[in-house]
Amino acid sequence: MYALSNHRDFYQKPLISIKETDYEYMNNLPEITHWLIALQGFEGKQTTRWTWKVIVYTTNDRHIVDYNHPLYVSDDINCFHKACDYAKELEIKCKNDEFTSYLPQLKIASL
Repeated sequence: MYALSNHRDFYQKPLISIKETDYEYMNNLPEITHWLIALQGFEGKQTTRWTWKVIVYTTNDRHIVDYNHPLYVSDDINCFHKACDYAKELEIKCKNDEFTSYLPQLKIASL
């Protein structure tokens, strides 16, 4: 289980509507209509350096998100700008209805 422990360093992008192919992959769940992509920063355990994760949640148009169950969590990224670039890459996949076809290549979060 993934807990959102640090709201202070949580930066979300605007919601993205889930397109047809991705919606079918999600088993046409009516309560899931949008993707939420976010960056979350974590203070280093042994250093003062921060690491970042790009996280993808499913949500709906009322912005109801279960922050404890993301669909995808990236590995640690040591540079904020690289994390932003990766979030943008995932955003393009979502907007082009290609995110779920990209998922098998990614590490899926435990649901």
